[in-house]
Amino acid sequence: MPSRFTRSTCSSCSGSCASADARPTHSGNKDRRTTMNIDRAVLAFAGMMVLASVALVYFVSPWWLLLTAFVGLNLLQSSVTGFCPAAMVFRKLGLPGGCAFK
Repeated sequence: MPSRFTRSTCSSCSGSCASADARPTHSGNKDRRTTMNIDRAVLAFAGMMVLASVALVYFVSPWWLLLTAFVGLNLLQSSVTGFCPAAMVFRKLGLPGGCAFK
């Protein structure tokens, strides 16, 4: 008896996507490019700041954990209010809006 979830093959994932009706879960277009938008830029910037603060904690001082706390609180605050200073900077730099920061 065939399984309800079957593996499908497509050119962009080498057959690793699975769906209920044996169709690829994405377009399969190899030439598609993912553009950087404000949402991705904010997440990338926050991730870089957290990694930088971890390195600073290890090599300089444990007080750099305050930077990690600040980044985390800012992410939490922006998820509730929709206001993010980094998103405003990225918008002025010309990045297109995403789903969260339009």
